[in-house]
Amino acid sequence: MLPIIKYRLVTIIMSNLVLLLTIDITAGLLYKKINGNAWYYDWKEGPKEKNLLRIKSNIYHHDLAKNAHENDSTWGDAIYTTKTNSLGFRDRINRKVPLKTEKKRLVFIGDSVTEGLGLNYEETFVGLIDNALKEEYSVLNAGVTSYSPLIYWKKIDYLINKVGLQFDELIVYLDVSDIQDEASIYKLNDTGVNSGFKGAISERTKMLHSQLIKENTILWAWLRSLLKKEKPAMPRKSVFAKKETQTYENSINLHRGSWTFDESIYKEYGEKGLKLSAKYMENLLKTLRIHGVKMTLAIYPWPDQIFHDNVDSKHVVFWENWAKKNKVAFVNHFIDFFLSKNKVGAIKTIEKYYIPGDVHLNTKGNILIKEYFLSKYINNKIRL
Repeated sequence: MLPIIKYRLVTIIMSNLVLLLTIDITAGLLYKKINGNAWYYDWKEGPKEKNLLRIKSNIYHHDLAKNAHENDSTWGDAIYTTKTNSLGFRDRINRKVPLKTEKKRLVFIGDSVTEGLGLNYEETFVGLIDNALKEEYSVLNAGVTSYSPLIYWKKIDYLINKVGLQFDELIVYLDVSDIQDEASIYKLNDTGVNSGFKGAISERTKMLHSQLIKENTILWAWLRSLLKKEKPAMPRKSVFAKKETQTYENSINLHRGSWTFDESIYKEYGEKGLKLSAKYMENLLKTLRIHGVKMTLAIYPWPDQIFHDNVDSKHVVFWENWAKKNKVAFVNHFIDFFLSKNKVGAIKTIEKYYIPGDVHLNTKGNILIKEYFLSKYINNKIRL
């Protein structure tokens, strides 16, 4: 009789555990769907860091949440508004974007410069181009901070083949920092894009299991955090909180931007990063051509290139040759920035077009990008 009682007791316990796990997973997935972020990360990062705008993507690493509205986005001393549309793209308003439109549709993609950190959408170069072309074109901005060619490819492939977004041309604004990102940060695996794993296969498996718990449960993620003695983090202070004076000197000689003129840094990651970037850009191009979508490639300098390089930077030469080889339209913004350098010098050019002490463009820098792009695009000077 006793063994039967024990068997029934074990059965009840196991059944309840399965039910509890099912409820927990359902609640975890529902929380993530509603809030745009897994419960664990909201708990870990704390209420002031609750990230409703920036979310994880299991396919292309990270993204902006759909139909988000953040009035107090910050970058440096700037406080600005970030709004996204139904695709999770920065936009002037929250709106539903039709997957197909009668207008010619241009999609821009890039990293933080293309997203437009520190500026309202209307002040960014994509927003300015959008406003200038709105009568004849539909303009969308798929750019997000810390993107790179691998993510450009995987995100655009997802938008075309899974979401069903239709557009006529993709305009890629490829950043100087993309090269280090490809060499040192991002890695493609069977499920999507992740930050590169380190260590043995057994360590990777352990990390994967940990991520599954963090991403998809609430109770089990919390219990795991207790076992690991994790605690919610205190709200982090902005790195700009001290209001230190920033000058052009703070924006040059940066490791992420020095590969074009420092041979040791080029050998460290530049050569590898360019090779990987070219490979993923070719994969992106193949995806586009299968669906009859054109590509335009655009590049621009950081303060480092303006200060140390000439107009024929390694970044320019490599991507101009890549564009010619692959018959892709090419926009070289080094030309307009170096015209300014030749007139007023490197320091004044950096101070005029960039946020003080930063590699990101200010309002005037975004206007310069917009005007040069439109002068080439509308006048058909970049078409093949």
